[in-house]
Amino acid sequence: MASYYSDELINEIISANNLVDVVSGYVKLKKSGSRYMGLCPFHSEKTPSFHVSADKQLYHCFGCGEGGTVVQFIMKMENLDFVETIKFLANRAGINLPEGNEKSSDGEYFRKKQKMLEMYVLAARFYYSSLTGESGKTALSYLTARNIDGSTITRFGLGYSPNEYDALTKHLIGLGYFENLMLESGLVRKSEKSGKLYDFFRDRVMIPIFDIRGNVIAFGGRTMVKSDGRKYINSSDSIIFNKSKTLYALNFAKSSCSERIIMVEGYMDAISLHKYGFTNAVAGLGTAFTNDHAKILSRYTREIVLCYDSDAAGQKAVTAALEILSATDMKIKVLTIPEVKDADEFLRVKGSAKFNTLLSSAPNYILYKIGKLKEQYNTDNVEEKIELVTSMAKVFAEVKNDIEREAYVKEASLETGISEDSIFSEIKKIAYASPAILQKPHPTYSNTEKSKENADFRTEAALLNIMCGDITVWRHVHERINAGFFESELLQEAVHNVFSYTKEDKPPDFSLILSKTGNEAASKLCGIISSQQEISDPINAADEMIDKLEKAKRDRMIASIAAEGDPQKLSEMIRKLRK
Repeated sequence: MASYYSDELINEIISANNLVDVVSGYVKLKKSGSRYMGLCPFHSEKTPSFHVSADKQLYHCFGCGEGGTVVQFIMKMENLDFVETIKFLANRAGINLPEGNEKSSDGEYFRKKQKMLEMYVLAARFYYSSLTGESGKTALSYLTARNIDGSTITRFGLGYSPNEYDALTKHLIGLGYFENLMLESGLVRKSEKSGKLYDFFRDRVMIPIFDIRGNVIAFGGRTMVKSDGRKYINSSDSIIFNKSKTLYALNFAKSSCSERIIMVEGYMDAISLHKYGFTNAVAGLGTAFTNDHAKILSRYTREIVLCYDSDAAGQKAVTAALEILSATDMKIKVLTIPEVKDADEFLRVKGSAKFNTLLSSAPNYILYKIGKLKEQYNTDNVEEKIELVTSMAKVFAEVKNDIEREAYVKEASLETGISEDSIFSEIKKIAYASPAILQKPHPTYSNTEKSKENADFRTEAALLNIMCGDITVWRHVHERINAGFFESELLQEAVHNVFSYTKEDKPPDFSLILSKTGNEAASKLCGIISSQQEISDPINAADEMIDKLEKAKRDRMIASIAAEGDPQKLSEMIRKLRK
């Protein structure tokens, strides 16, 4: 990983940010022996499997396998790249950063992102000033008609894109921005016919989209004309924006969503909910609900209330979202809006008290699914009743808790007159037929080879770890092997840093080395380190690991020659290896 700042400065910044303190800002940790434990912020769980080691300055989740140092933790939690993470941690520790290496690729990428973020802030200010100007009267009247007051406009930075060909384009050029960056930002497009630059957003109410830290990273543009087929248009993905990994208003909601998050479809729904006091509301960005959205939500809450539009498209979106959310350990409820289309309209017509009543009585997703099924069948008809109970059994098969499942079955039996035993029998058939249960892996040659590779990886990782525990061990291993001895490509970066260490009075700091290692390698290394027992004789253990890896290499060489089918060549190879 290229360094925008010097290794010495990076090490100082990492050392100044104690992992336990940093993680405690996101996860409630409880001390357990020499470690701290909590619910993993990277996946949903009910039983803590997330461990933080204060002495090693490493974290690892035994549930999902995520692991690393304070750097990997902040990169994942804040969705930052390496350089941005170092800057974040430096700011947290009160360390002033000098200008970075102008020739560094990381540095160029970082500066490009910063320029684009600056451009989006200036665009947001331009749109905001346009809303309050002469050209924005219609847009301001539109927002007023929707009960969006001045304080809400200011808080969410709402604006207006003038109905002109290149108003923003000229504004950005006047501020010194170049064509390439403006085009890459998505704010500006180029006409294929004339080659002229023009504004992507025109004559629309503008809604800035913020990242979790409050940076403007994109826009949603809402038409005010009913005949316009494109109700909303959104910024395209860029180096600062990924719509499948962004939730609107989460930057506002994160401080008040520990109990639950209300997930709505549109920007205006989220804005209205916040205006009426429901400050734990977030919205999608005009795309389908994704696994990334579920992961993000699980970091901030244990309960999701889906509050999508009441029309067919909205309910279809609920079904799709439930497919993803039901695989998590979060509590999931579904709030169905009665009489009107969406939460925004309901709040304007009925008010916050009635919405709160709906929220309090929202059923969990199992009861929601059952309710939808009941709407489809006539239970006075025996055939339809059988179809209903069969469909209900499929839903009950999703329930993980036995007690909860039994309660649902008992209720279904009372309502339909079908015995509990019959319903449970159908559930068992469905569970047995599940591909997840039937498709068990069978041992094959490739699986065996993969197992050996994993064993070698674990041995190499363990060897690196004990090298960093004692300078005597580090010297001893250096005398026996060099960096080329390690074959795992995933470990190459860590291997290089361990073997290039120069101080003779202390071993390299493995947590610092892992901080500059790719996320996948860091996670795997932390898993191995976290499960590794204390070693009483590390030099002897290192020798055993080296011998084991050397034997594995010899065995692979012999197997490779044997596969060629040349007995003479195989015999010669074995003779050489025995010398």
